[in-house]
Amino acid sequence: MTEANVAVLGLGLIGSIWAKHYQSAGRLASAWSRSPNPELELQQESLGACAAKADYLQLCLYDAASVEGVLKQLIPLLESRHTVIQS
Repeated sequence: MTEANVAVLGLGLIGSIWAKHYQSAGRLASAWSRSPNPELELQQESLGACAAKADYLQLCLYDAASVEGVLKQLIPLLESRHTVIQS
């Protein structure tokens, strides 16, 4: 990993911490949340925008139902270059 190519999906307590660490390391390409987080500069409006900008998509969601709902939207957007990481 040599460039900003991680997207964090879910900016609650844990996701926002991950996003800040990736951002500090110069690795955060984008982020998304069901509930907007104005503190994060790179927040995107859609999952599609995150998938377009990042190879690694880290899910930091509340529960299994949240993960399932996001994956249903995300899977059609994935390409062979993507890696999905469920935290």
